[in-house]
Amino acid sequence: METEANKSQPVYLRNRSRNVAMEKQWQNYFDAAHKLIEQNSSTTLDLTLELLMGSNVAEFWRYLGSLTTPSCAENVIWTVFRQPISILDYDFGFFRDDLFFESYRGPQPLYHRQVNRSFLNEKLSPIPDENLCFSDFLSIILLELSYIDITFATIFTIINFQRS
Repeated sequence: METEANKSQPVYLRNRSRNVAMEKQWQNYFDAAHKLIEQNSSTTLDLTLELLMGSNVAEFWRYLGSLTTPSCAENVIWTVFRQPISILDYDFGFFRDDLFFESYRGPQPLYHRQVNRSFLNEKLSPIPDENLCFSDFLSIILLELSYIDITFATIFTIINFQRS
């Protein structure tokens, strides 16, 4: 039975069971990410992406776009998952304060970009049907730049940016 406190939470947080293995993977990820503060620094992590991403990664939208940080290069494949991916409660202030420093760029118009989706029969899409294509992306899921509920993509982009 759902409590009143539970009903006030966002849908993706309701009835979420605690996954200790996932939390440990996220903690390892953030511990390593926190140490990457110098340009061109890198690290090797022993992580299981399946534990990080969860099991709701089959339904998503994908489009070609650009980085949200300078150089704003238009060579990024963005993935927006239909179901938000839960991540460990973490202090994101480190990323905002030390890495973003006025380099954020807001959403850009769709222009003539094509948005692909990995599932059929979407009923309430804000994207007109003529801009959508259905394809079988399940075998080529790119997890390097994935938008999830708490802008994991931006964090991942920054870490990859610092490694290159």
